[in-house]
Amino acid sequence: PTLPDSISPAFDRKSILRNTNFKRKESIHAPLPTSRTALDEITPNMQIPTEIHLNSPEMEVGRDSVACFESFTEIVEMVFPEHANRQDLGITFGGQIMRWMEYCGVMAAVRHTRSHLLTASFDSLNFLRPTRIGDIVVVRAIVSAAFTHSVEVYVTVQKEDLKSGSLELTNDGWVTMVGVDTDGCLIPVPKLITENDEEIARQMGSLERRERRLKERNYISKTA
Repeated sequence: PTLPDSISPAFDRKSILRNTNFKRKESIHAPLPTSRTALDEITPNMQIPTEIHLNSPEMEVGRDSVACFESFTEIVEMVFPEHANRQDLGITFGGQIMRWMEYCGVMAAVRHTRSHLLTASFDSLNFLRPTRIGDIVVVRAIVSAAFTHSVEVYVTVQKEDLKSGSLELTNDGWVTMVGVDTDGCLIPVPKLITENDEEIARQMGSLERRERRLKERNYISKTA
């Protein structure tokens, strides 16, 4: 798999996803975070199921299943001075980039689950290139996998050239969200329907990524 050089803008989410190289380079997997996740605080003794919902394109889209393209979300921001960590360099705060990524990821997850959500983990976040004051930042997210109570969302950040409109990848990462009701209790989330090779590849790759997260979570639980 290769990093996306650019993602062609379009108004139809399904067209975007079918014509987008929304893949991820295997060689840039960052270490898992060492901080305790929100999921540990919500359900410290819960045994998390490891099965994934793998579906065929022929499955009917309904309340219990949602097509992958339905979750596609894009937000566009401009970097202002208050977003920069040093005025002489004008480089965007890493925390600001993460804020935009989480917000876009949440919106994508909401489009899939139509429920309340809590961020459980944010991992393999890569800062490939900086963005600076005056840059246009395009953040895009899509649900990559659905588990029993959670969804994994793949998020990318790209810098858009003001003159040419070309896009350059600056950041990417994975956000995991858990579905909860108004009482904060876990609820099931809809299954994910994949319709092309890229969607299937992201979904299948989520099994390995989930296993890594669970190992990290168990390690933290034992050493905390």
